[in-house]
Amino acid sequence: MSRERTMQTRVINYLRTRPGKPLNIHGSQFMEAGTPDILYVEDGQAYWFELKTKTGRVAPIQQHRLEEWRAAGAVAIVARTLEEVQEVLP
Repeated sequence: MSRERTMQTRVINYLRTRPGKPLNIHGSQFMEAGTPDILYVEDGQAYWFELKTKTGRVAPIQQHRLEEWRAAGAVAIVARTLEEVQEVLP
């Protein structure tokens, strides 16, 4: 299992312990190119997480999608650790 995939599993497992609802988008054929890996909604707030390893690069289309979601009112970040995910949640 790749490091990024391992991190996705850790993040999804953590989010499942919280009161909101996580959805792993990664690899879905129905999403636009560059859509972040995980959508999480808690108390009416959407959180988008693009997960990368410590050395993983964010593609321009991924950065563009994150900016689109921020403009729409979502919290949208690149996270390289579970702790970075935890830091943005209430």
